[in-house]
Amino acid sequence: MKPLQHTMIHQFVLIVAVCGSGGILEAETVTEKVTKATAFVKQTPIGEGTAFCVRADGLFVTNWHVVQNVALLEEVPLILNSGQPGQERQVKARLLSISRQWALALLRVDGRKDWPVLEIVAEDHKVELGQVVQAYGFPFGTIPDGGNPSITMNQGRISSLSRDEEGALSDIRFDAVVNLGNSGGPLVDEQGRVLGVVKAKIGERTSFAVSFKRLREFLKQPGLSMETEPAAWDERGQPMEFHLSLIHI
Repeated sequence: MKPLQHTMIHQFVLIVAVCGSGGILEAETVTEKVTKATAFVKQTPIGEGTAFCVRADGLFVTNWHVVQNVALLEEVPLILNSGQPGQERQVKARLLSISRQWALALLRVDGRKDWPVLEIVAEDHKVELGQVVQAYGFPFGTIPDGGNPSITMNQGRISSLSRDEEGALSDIRFDAVVNLGNSGGPLVDEQGRVLGVVKAKIGERTSFAVSFKRLREFLKQPGLSMETEPAAWDERGQPMEFHLSLIHI
């Protein structure tokens, strides 16, 4: 009977070791997943910020104020794998649509159908005060020597939930430290699912994100592009032609 007991003990130890390693790997996978789907928005006319991919065909979300001086359908540079030597890649993203009211903007990078994406929590998902959240982004932009920054992650908890007049969740306040370059970055739960889009801060540990509900609503709206020809001075007050295009998202 002794050899049998010895074997069973070793089997038990092996099972515990595998379960423990699984927990570590899961945490690393969340960080890696968010990192792969998050990009550095480099040197737009207003500054720099963060964007993240929400659809495999190249749709990226950021804050409106990160690209507020960029015209619809103009391009902005995104740095993928920013700050990772030998892995960085710069791509061009077209500005498809914006919402000034909700501080959101939608970008598209063409050429691939298999971009790493972040899952947005379901429409009926419940968030709670005190829930642990993580804010990812590039808080300080281009580093002093001109290189691209590495992504950062700051962890905190939800401190307040704001709702609109109809009772829908509008903004999430949280206490993780963020800075200007975090604008447009993902606020995620411990499973790496998107709860919001980081947009602002007040003081050191009072930060705000556009809620997933508003993000989902924004993504349902089509983009519009309007082109007009400059009018001559003596043609003021006369009818003029313009072209309105629907941008398929």
